[in-house]
Amino acid sequence: MNIARIALLAATATLLGCGASVQTANRGDAAAPREVYLVQVAEGSPGADEALVTLSAWDVNPADPMPAALPPDVVEEMRTEAAARGATRLWVERVDAPQRKALFGLGTRPEPGASVDPPPCAHAAYADGLIAAMADADRCLAALRRERPALRGEITVVFQVDSWGAVMRAAPTPASTRDGQAQRCAVDAVYDADFGAPLALTCGAELTVTFPPAGTP
Repeated sequence: MNIARIALLAATATLLGCGASVQTANRGDAAAPREVYLVQVAEGSPGADEALVTLSAWDVNPADPMPAALPPDVVEEMRTEAAARGATRLWVERVDAPQRKALFGLGTRPEPGASVDPPPCAHAAYADGLIAAMADADRCLAALRRERPALRGEITVVFQVDSWGAVMRAAPTPASTRDGQAQRCAVDAVYDADFGAPLALTCGAELTVTFPPAGTP
């Protein structure tokens, strides 16, 4: 391996350790671009009567801590992308889970009657991702049951898929089995799956696993 190749790998490792570059996606027609300084930045989630224009993501290595403050250069890049698509506000959401740590920037513009709630996932790749996630969850739960044969129940994980097919956030429903190890099997399986790019900027879905499967003693 030559020196240039070694340097490239080292630079890549450093980048991943600190957080990858910002990626941004958009869908549909864009409004007229705005000046960047006109795009307000707020932490939190959009409300009613706001249309989602852009989705930006900046990932942090899950092994590293989330930054205590929003990195100004990251937020400004998200803000610039949102302005280019006519957004009036950039909402910055933090995701700090064992499976994924990231900052998401949601560029929105006012639109009466609009909602930023994710539509149900319906694209072709989603079905393949769900099958893979269910298989992974079943394998993990089967391994748990070999150690704890009396373990049984049902878990439903609700999750949101981002523009690139990765899971933004996922959580078991309150009605799910409370066993922490069993819940981790299902949640990890969802985060590990590739659901493919949805038709909208994001989409919502759920996975339900029952253990043991029907017909198993």
